[in-house]
Amino acid sequence: MVEHDMERKLTRRSLRIFTSHSQSLADYFGQWSKCGYLRRTFGAWLTATASDTCPLLSNMCLEICDKCLQPVTTEPNVNFSPCILLLAETIVSLVERGWLKQIHYRTQFCGFGGTVLEGRSRSQERDENNITGDTRMLRRVLLIIFKASVVHLQQGGASVPAILDQTFQWMQLKTNMLDSKNERFIIEVFIEQDDQLLECLHALLLLHCAHEKEKTSKTDQEHIKTLIPNPHTMLLIFLRSLCNDHSALVDLLTSDETCALLYFARYFKTVISSWTAFVEAHKNESNASNSTSVQSALDDTMAVFIRVRLKLQKMSDQGLIPFNIRPLLKLLRECECLYEGDNS
Repeated sequence: MVEHDMERKLTRRSLRIFTSHSQSLADYFGQWSKCGYLRRTFGAWLTATASDTCPLLSNMCLEICDKCLQPVTTEPNVNFSPCILLLAETIVSLVERGWLKQIHYRTQFCGFGGTVLEGRSRSQERDENNITGDTRMLRRVLLIIFKASVVHLQQGGASVPAILDQTFQWMQLKTNMLDSKNERFIIEVFIEQDDQLLECLHALLLLHCAHEKEKTSKTDQEHIKTLIPNPHTMLLIFLRSLCNDHSALVDLLTSDETCALLYFARYFKTVISSWTAFVEAHKNESNASNSTSVQSALDDTMAVFIRVRLKLQKMSDQGLIPFNIRPLLKLLRECECLYEGDNS
């Protein structure tokens, strides 16, 4: 009885803090990480609120966790605070113990805040977005787990393969998208939310890069590769969803509301260091579509990158970009050199 009362008090207090501007979420959870009792009960609190049948409460709890883990994808070379370390390891531990099965995910069409809208057939729900249920909650859960996995892997943890395996099985089962490839499915889930999509892409890229640095056996490496979505495939699906519109990327890169600059800088470095894998992704795309050649697909992608560089260079020369864009332009030029070398 005492534990349930404490959970309710913590939940009410969390919601008050969330709606208050007097104290940041990170500071609030920072205090939690210093309190022994709260450290011990934090997992119970997260389980109780995320599995609550009230959609507003569940989504708000997940949003708090997502905001606290935001530095993982929005700050360069971040040194993880005790708050982030505690939250990440708690989430990894919860997923290992079956937390995803306890989340009250609504399979009906849900409006803003997770409100279920009646009077819609399943076919109507699928036609609207190809995905059934509370996509707002789905995005939050995926972001939280991806970010927590980044922290866990960078701290030397070994649970990422099992965590990702459980996560992708859960999301496909809950959304009835059992035949969808993970990369395409993730883009479909996040495509309407630019900020969350870029955080997701960045988190998965960080997982890919951290895995590449890990010294594991060849068998383990191949197994993990099948679980971590391919960052090149992810970007290609994203570009094709934009109809290869370079202006959309320019808008994202010059916005201060997303982590686009961090993501693309890291991504272009990955392209430069693993050009063969980048080209291979176009080969896979060509095989899947049966409508375009590998070279044609690669040409389309590089045409977007070149147009982005030219537009950013022009904007920079006109003083329209309030930050130093030259490092990114240099990376783009290096990508172009590799491309031209392949074609010479």
